[in-house]
Amino acid sequence: MAYRMLCHRGSDERIYHLTSTDGKAWTEVSASPIVTLPDGVWRQRDPSVLFHNGYYWVAHTMANALAGIIPSNSFRITRSTDLTTWEAVYWKDVVCDIASVKHVWAPEWFVDPADDSVHIIVAIGTTDVNHQPYEVHPLDDRWRFWSTPTLITGAWRSGVIDMHIQKIGSTYHCFAKDERADPKYVEHYESSSLLSGWTLADSGDWAGWGDTVEAPCVIDVGSGTYRIYLDAYTGNGIFWSESSDDFATWTTPVECTYPGLAYVPAHPSVFEV
Repeated sequence: MAYRMLCHRGSDERIYHLTSTDGKAWTEVSASPIVTLPDGVWRQRDPSVLFHNGYYWVAHTMANALAGIIPSNSFRITRSTDLTTWEAVYWKDVVCDIASVKHVWAPEWFVDPADDSVHIIVAIGTTDVNHQPYEVHPLDDRWRFWSTPTLITGAWRSGVIDMHIQKIGSTYHCFAKDERADPKYVEHYESSSLLSGWTLADSGDWAGWGDTVEAPCVIDVGSGTYRIYLDAYTGNGIFWSESSDDFATWTTPVECTYPGLAYVPAHPSVFEV
């Protein structure tokens, strides 16, 4: 068993592929980005990976190189059978048809263990800072067509982004960043339903991760332990921390290492292969 990470790097905002034996020290699989799409879209940020039906599916934020600060009404999906050769699945992208939409950020896969249904949770905003969480899901077996975004209701912050959801027992847990806050923390929400009833369970620096962190990614490392990866986006790299009591407490965060890597990864999506 090995760990893989897809991430973007700030210098060119394309997606890169890293590997690790322990999920803590990372090396590069290739010096090239996983894919350069043929339509002029080069800003490929915020990847999220799902293995399903023999494919690795990657959803990511996208924008045209000339468009400035990533304004977009869409996100994009690519897929691969081998983590080497990638293809675009939905060439016109997954359009989020919300009135006055300005930004569609950080699409994140979630498979509900209750029924194995596949969802993407995405932050949609009509300004630079007022994002809220929406749910979309595929409407066909080939995942070419997608549902109209549904607002996920609850006591969210007014600028919530980077939502990563895990379910333990009957409780949904969401780790998310408040983009409007200063300082900015990754906070913890809970609900008994995916689409409604969310409450803020833990706020501020509740887990000891500090501020100016974003892009939470949680994986199950076995024996009741979960590991979260966080992007300390001011240039300090990616940190990991673990919980063995259903997210109540967390270990002191430790920075990942990148032997031989010439850049600092950003916005990790970590998975096992």
